[in-house]
Amino acid sequence: MNTESAKQASDRSILLSEIFDSTIPKTEREHIAAAEIQRLNQMLRETGYSQGQIDAYAAQCEEIDRLREKIKLQNKDWCDDDEAITQQALRVLPKEAVDGDSFHVPRMGELAEMMANEIIRLRDNIKQIHKDYGCEIQDPSGTIWDHAAYLQNQVAEKDKEINRLSKLYVLSIKKVSP
Repeated sequence: MNTESAKQASDRSILLSEIFDSTIPKTEREHIAAAEIQRLNQMLRETGYSQGQIDAYAAQCEEIDRLREKIKLQNKDWCDDDEAITQQALRVLPKEAVDGDSFHVPRMGELAEMMANEIIRLRDNIKQIHKDYGCEIQDPSGTIWDHAAYLQNQVAEKDKEINRLSKLYVLSIKKVSP
């Protein structure tokens, strides 16, 4: 049977009641299954087990089936959690570090530790950037840039004044020189 044609398992007690219900049409496989279940139940009775013991065993089987389903759902949840952690790790770590190589694929704990180390490294880098460029970072309203523009305008005005005075000087020298 391939996984595409697989179906969700029915509750054991419901399945048994349907198999033994003569009003429900059955396939050949279901008839064979019903006969086999009856044969096995007869063998159990012949071994000296009471119907109460058989029913208790059936209840244990149902509990085991229920626990199996619960474990399957938990495994799916864990797989979903692992996938979510892996996707978050890819935001911080290089793909090669997350995927591993042919010799080692990192466990979730290792990924978490690598992410924590990378975040600490990035935090330290940001702290250093704050130290290196602190005056710019501490000026959210842009007053430093306004002051820089004011000073550039002052320099431009002074350059114009120097050019004007230079021209006057050159003219005055030409007038004085014969």
